[in-house]
Amino acid sequence: MSKLSFKTTAYKFYAPWLYKFIKVKANFLFDIKEANPSEVYAMLWDRYLAKKYLQESKRIGATSSKKLDWNKRSDTIFILGTGSSINQVTNEQWQIIKKNDSIGVNYFYFHEFTPNAHFIELGRSNEALQAVHQLLLNNSERDTESVFMQIRHLATNGVALKCEPKRVTLYSPTTMKSTNPFILRSYLKRYYKPSSSNSPLIHHSSTLDCVINFAVRQGYKKICLVGVDLNNNTYFWDNEPEKQNNDIAIRATNADYQAANWTRGNQVHHASVNKEINDKLNCLDLMSYLRLLKDTEFKNHNIEMVVANPHSMLTSIFPYQDISDIADVEK
Repeated sequence: MSKLSFKTTAYKFYAPWLYKFIKVKANFLFDIKEANPSEVYAMLWDRYLAKKYLQESKRIGATSSKKLDWNKRSDTIFILGTGSSINQVTNEQWQIIKKNDSIGVNYFYFHEFTPNAHFIELGRSNEALQAVHQLLLNNSERDTESVFMQIRHLATNGVALKCEPKRVTLYSPTTMKSTNPFILRSYLKRYYKPSSSNSPLIHHSSTLDCVINFAVRQGYKKICLVGVDLNNNTYFWDNEPEKQNNDIAIRATNADYQAANWTRGNQVHHASVNKEINDKLNCLDLMSYLRLLKDTEFKNHNIEMVVANPHSMLTSIFPYQDISDIADVEK
C-alpha cells in the first residue's frame, strides 16, 4: 500500500481527537442502541477520509473535485454496464440512448458507443491500467467523453496516470461498511440525497451503485440499466473475441479476476452479487442493497428504475422495459 501524503505528523496528532468528536456526533445523529456503534463511527469517519483522499490528486496526475460537473440534458439516464446482453442492443436502440444522457461503468469504454461520461473504478492489474490509457485516456477520438475515476484505489495502490491531468476528474466516495438494515436505512436517509452537491457519493458494494447514487443526485427521475446482467461473469467482448480491442479487454478482465482471486465464467454469478465475497467486505450483495434502496430512497424521492435485459437478475426487483419503449425527453 502506498503512503498517503495527507497522513502527516499533524494528522497523526489531531486525528484521534477528531475521531472522538465524530463518536459524539454519531451518538447524536443515530440511535446507537439499535446498531453496532463501531460501524456507525467508522462510516462517519470514512466521510471525513473521503474528502482527505482528494488531496492525493496531484500525485496521481489528475484533477480532483468535490463536485462533479454535469450538464443534465434529459429526464431519463441510461447506465451502461458490460454484460453480454449489450450485444443485443440494436442500432435503433443505441440512437434512443444517444438522445438521452448516459454513463458507461468501468470497462464500458471497450464499446464503440460514446456515452456522456465514464465512471471507472480501476482494476488491480497492470493490463487494466494499460488498457484505459490506450483506449480512453490518450485516445483523441474519445476526448469528448468525460472520465471520472475513483481516487481511493489509485492512491492506496500508488498509481500515477499518464495523461493530461484535466482529462480525468477524480472522485472520492464514502463507503458504508455494514450489513445492518437499521444503520443503512438511517445513513441513507441522511446522506443519499443531501442538500449539498459537495457531499461525497455513496459507494456500498459496486461502482454501479455509486453511479446510481450520482444519477439520483443529479435529479433524474428515471434510470435505465443496460447490460447489467449479474447472472454470470460473461462480458460483451467475450462473445465477440475477434472484434477490435476485445482481445485487450479479455486479457485485462482475466488479469483483474486473477488478482482478486475471483472465479470467472458463464456459470458463476457476478462478484457484486456473491454473498460470500460481500460478507468478507462487510456489505450487502448488490441485489440486497438495491432492494433496500427501492424500498427506501427510491420510494422517498419518486425514482423509477428499469432494466433493459429481460434475463437480468435485477428483474426480480425492478421491471423490465424494452429500450424501444422508453421515450427520449430532451431538455
